[in-house]
Amino acid sequence: APFDWHNATVYFVLTDRFENGDPSNDQSYGRHKDGMAEIGTFHGGDLRGLTNKLDYLQQLGVNALWISAPFEQIHGWVGGGTKGDFPHYAYHGYYTQDWTNLDANMGNEADLRTLVDSAHQRGIRILFDVVMNHTGYATLADMQEYQFGALYLSGDEVKKTLGERWSDWKPAAGQTWHSFNDYINFSDKTGWDKWWGKNWIRTDIGDYDNPGFDDLTMSLAFLPDIKTESTTASGLPVFYKNKTDTHAKVIEGFTPRDYLTHWLSQWVRDYGIDGFRVDTAKHVELPAWQQLKTEASAALREWKKANPDKALDDKPFWMTGEAWGHGVMQSDYYRHGFDAMINFDYQEQAAKAV
Repeated sequence: APFDWHNATVYFVLTDRFENGDPSNDQSYGRHKDGMAEIGTFHGGDLRGLTNKLDYLQQLGVNALWISAPFEQIHGWVGGGTKGDFPHYAYHGYYTQDWTNLDANMGNEADLRTLVDSAHQRGIRILFDVVMNHTGYATLADMQEYQFGALYLSGDEVKKTLGERWSDWKPAAGQTWHSFNDYINFSDKTGWDKWWGKNWIRTDIGDYDNPGFDDLTMSLAFLPDIKTESTTASGLPVFYKNKTDTHAKVIEGFTPRDYLTHWLSQWVRDYGIDGFRVDTAKHVELPAWQQLKTEASAALREWKKANPDKALDDKPFWMTGEAWGHGVMQSDYYRHGFDAMINFDYQEQAAKAV
């Protein structure tokens, strides 16, 4: 039977925790193992590892592979767990720092092209997990590398307390992995203006606009909330000035939403990504999702036209969303670009049936 998204067998992989195809990228950006339970560290899974397992996935009957967001994440860690008893890195792909780059832990662009092409040769579609609601937390590693934020330490105190490379800091006796926050001056306006900039995010840091209390403007888990509703041309995130490897370019008149949909659609145009699984859908305005769907759909049509030998068929771009608590119902999401929504009711029903 021809492929149909209605009865696709979708396999989700959290890429970092699946298969390590290239051990040389395991400690990218100076990331470390923690020497403990390794709960929140990168484990080494990557795009090359996924390619190595495609035959296995094909044998399982998988015809769509949903992978955790492969984009560049915050480089450092934050305190993990309520007690801060381990360092928590963005191994899961939900703390994006640059939507135009792959995270070095995942591999390079050649690895991605090989994965997508090899999957398509086996009749397997590729879905990216994508986030437009929030960015990642501020980490010592990124503060040092991109020169934003502010410390309570000065002069020799900095090196004495944080070391040559701030991301190497470890808690001393009586401290936890949350304790690094004690050294950071979160109210220094000048230093924090050099981070994303007020046009991009709302957060309780510096003199940024404060997050709201509704689904659309809240700070989810204290993560900086992207101003996806903004109609003001934003320029690029301020710290990108110090980020020489970004592929982001200023586009006249673009808002944060415009940049995000443009950057995400570019992956579709360049590689033939078949669909997106959208994270935190209820925390972003519906028109933003319609814009993403429209742009990504056009991008996939362009890719298929340019690569007739690689295109599996002429099926349009597909999009599913995660809106916490959504059940089996035709909601507004379906009128704003979504072809399907994750069914959270099923979880409860399945548990009751056990």
